[in-house]
Amino acid sequence: MEQLSRDAPRLGLTPGELREFARSAAGRGQIEKLRDAQLTRTLLLIRHLVSTDPELIPAATVIGRAYEVDSGAVLEVLRLPWLGVWATHRTRGLASAPAGYLDAVARRAANGVGIESDSMDDWPALTRYSLRHNGRSLRLTVDDADPMRDCFGLALASRLTDAAHAAAKSTFDAAWRLLADCAPAYADELAYGLTTFVPLGDAGAGNHSVTNSDAFGAFASEPGLSPVELAIAMVHEFQHSKLSVVMHLADLFDPADQGWYASPWRADPRPITGLLHGAYAFTAVADLWAALCVQAEFAERAEARLAEVRRQLDQAFAELDRATSLTDAGRLLCATLAARTVRSS
Repeated sequence: MEQLSRDAPRLGLTPGELREFARSAAGRGQIEKLRDAQLTRTLLLIRHLVSTDPELIPAATVIGRAYEVDSGAVLEVLRLPWLGVWATHRTRGLASAPAGYLDAVARRAANGVGIESDSMDDWPALTRYSLRHNGRSLRLTVDDADPMRDCFGLALASRLTDAAHAAAKSTFDAAWRLLADCAPAYADELAYGLTTFVPLGDAGAGNHSVTNSDAFGAFASEPGLSPVELAIAMVHEFQHSKLSVVMHLADLFDPADQGWYASPWRADPRPITGLLHGAYAFTAVADLWAALCVQAEFAERAEARLAEVRRQLDQAFAELDRATSLTDAGRLLCATLAARTVRSS
């Protein structure tokens, strides 16, 4: 495990790189940078945990031994989105992050590279959706079993039946066709970075989708979304994943800011982080509605939603303008997002 920490890249963002993350959908290299940054953060948290908790040493030793055999295969295991959630929760002393979870990750790493371990890999078998259209592909793991996926504050679905998988896959196929045809840059971004879908339980409120800031590449949503709603949700939620990592790489605001800001997307005021996340995610949503405006099937709805989202973004950027806690990097991000919204008008 010590070798993994030494090999992990030390990452940051230049102003130019930050501007690119605000200018448009991200490319492969940008997504890889975020994936590496998330992995680095997870490894540093685990290293800290192992140094203070002897109970974790056996699992860390197995992971380190497996890494020496096949570093690439082990790194893919460690990029599991829930490991970042586990490491953060464990660091905070939460009961939701038992030591046994790292044992399970270690067994998976060991078995993946052919190393003997004390017990068989008991990782649950998961379904994967392969979405293909117009030369673009997305492979999405449907995680309805991992205990650490319960990190969204919403009820989860039980393991999906074959019928439920068939219905969900049909909606994902249709959503992917929309993205590949109407918003290919966002389809490419998702193909590079979106890895995991968690089915939520049917709460009856409708249209819930959500991410966790420590689970890069994963999102959750309720059943029953239409293809358009799902396409919007996929793009929207992945923006939150991106910005969560960007915030680890660039200081966008003074963390001493304990103020509350009016948010056009929430009835209650939000901290500065919430407002930044809203502005970042809905700028991409506006791009997608703009792309759908030229499709006769969606034009009327898309035009109405685009006008609404642009009004909301105008309010959000005006509120951010009064935030004295924004750093130069934060103001650069906001200015680039705002200019992008104007260009798409």
